[in-house]
Amino acid sequence: MFVLSMLLACRDSSEGAAPEAPAAKASPAAPRLVPGTAITARSAPVGDLVPYETVDVEAGSFAMGSLPSEPGRDDDERNHVVTLSRGFRMGKTEVTQALWDQLMELNPSRVKDPALPVDRVAWIDAVAFANALSARDGLAAAYTVTGAEVAWNAEANGWRLPTEAEWEFAARGSATAVHDFAGSDEVDAVAWTQTNAKGSSHPPCEKTLNLLGICDMSGNVREWTWDRYAPYAGTPETDPSGPTGGQQRTLRGGAYSDTFTQARVANRNRGLPGVRFVVNGLRLARNR
Repeated sequence: MFVLSMLLACRDSSEGAAPEAPAAKASPAAPRLVPGTAITARSAPVGDLVPYETVDVEAGSFAMGSLPSEPGRDDDERNHVVTLSRGFRMGKTEVTQALWDQLMELNPSRVKDPALPVDRVAWIDAVAFANALSARDGLAAAYTVTGAEVAWNAEANGWRLPTEAEWEFAARGSATAVHDFAGSDEVDAVAWTQTNAKGSSHPPCEKTLNLLGICDMSGNVREWTWDRYAPYAGTPETDPSGPTGGQQRTLRGGAYSDTFTQARVANRNRGLPGVRFVVNGLRLARNR
């Protein structure tokens, strides 16, 4: 009788127990930064369209680089004549986090704020973003990415990184402009640097615009260009797009943590394409 009572009690206990809940489905892994791997574009843009304003830059010739007498000059800035045979469109501002967030799965910026320029961007991230913005706007992609290789279709009408020569020509504002900084010889008028930025980037166009109506080209975040890095040869060039070999890509424009000499329009920085440095951002261009 004792054994039978125990069996009945066990049976009654199991019958009254609540059924086991089905196992919860695992949530998709949140996107994360992977060194050397580009941030992925969203499958579709999110939110209201965020415009990206451009300024037309006409074709022309100018003196690229700096003279030996320029304060803060580096040896890789040999002055030489460059001709750009066709005009282009240059972004009026650096790419903001609001625009970046609409298209990319992850925002790498140190301080998250839609009004600020996106930063901590690798060159390969900038390429992925340019293609994503082209897709949003119905334009032909400027870049074909195959593994670690990036090919530029120079005839495509899509968004792209400016060449180093395009960047400097736009920053100077005209073929005859001789300002040390983008729009002025007074750095504080046009640039956020270590003396006035208080350790952070700032929303676009709080400083004076340059002669073309473009802002922050001397100092806010540094900006990736298409070109691989090498010292200038110092000879005349037409439509240069950098050397064909080399690992590092060139950055232009000073950052909020830089000195005034790094805010000069002739100043050059460089970095590996997969590395995310905290003050590196981007500005895009397009063919006309």
